Amino acid sequence: MNTSPIKSWEGVEAYFTFGPNSLGVWVVLILAVALFIGFIAYTIRHEKHCFEESLKLFPELQKKLDVVENARRTERTGGEIYAPVAQAE
Repeated sequence: MNTSPIKSWEGVEAYFTFGPNSLGVWVVLILAVALFIGFIAYTIRHEKHCFEESLKLFPELQKKLDVVENARRTERTGGEIYAPVAQAE
């Protein structure tokens, strides 16, 4: 079964599998975008998991984060002081 439109490879300098605006280009583009979005989503999920695990291992880290968050709230509200946020267990 010889279905190739090319009869001879002599003198050929380049052979392109996908032409502009072909289905192959769109499939590869969509696949690349999906892989990139998947990678970013996986990274965010992994970082969140590791951070929560580190908070369980080092409870004093949560206290430091509460102090920083209260300082930011005070700065945003012009001096009002908030009590530390209680963490649900």
